[in-house]
Amino acid sequence: MKFIQICGAGRAGKSTTANMIYELAYENNFIPIVLPFAKALKAEALAKGYSKEKTPEEYRAYCQKWGAGRREEDQDYWVKKVHEEVTKLKETELALLKNKEERYEHLIIQDDVRYMNEIAYGRSVEAYQLFITTADREIPERLEDWRQHESEELAFRVETGDKDYCNLFHEFLINDGSIEDVQKKVKERFITWITTNEPSNDMYSE
Repeated sequence: MKFIQICGAGRAGKSTTANMIYELAYENNFIPIVLPFAKALKAEALAKGYSKEKTPEEYRAYCQKWGAGRREEDQDYWVKKVHEEVTKLKETELALLKNKEERYEHLIIQDDVRYMNEIAYGRSVEAYQLFITTADREIPERLEDWRQHESEELAFRVETGDKDYCNLFHEFLINDGSIEDVQKKVKERFITWITTNEPSNDMYSE
């Protein structure tokens, strides 16, 4: 099982990049899975009638408030939810391997890394950790109130040059041009991303 984590400010292009990685992963015989830390939270929001497409403002407000509330109860609440999913996928992978299926290995793509414990989880599973930056390109809604939320703090510290945060990532991917430009970079770097590992720790080991 391989992992790629993507961090960056809101609207920097994380999900777009994740979709490109997904396609490349499939072409390279992986089973790609986009598994955001907010997956369980988004499901809860949808159950309440909020969606990113139909009610974007209410959806974002709900996710930020409810997500923060759960983290106050247990800092790793959402990380544990993801780990439960990963554990199930590992079992699936082992079954596929046992059956000698040609396509058995998963590539987990996390496109919403926003907190230090999510970075720590990535280290524990040997994820390749990317930061998407727009450099000098203006990004949508730069002055919106939601950018003051704690979920944007890590990206803000990186974008403002805080070395303690900049040094967290394997690589910076600059998204300051067209979608085609990003796609070219992703294709050029993909093999490196899936073959570079870091030592793991036991924080989330089985």
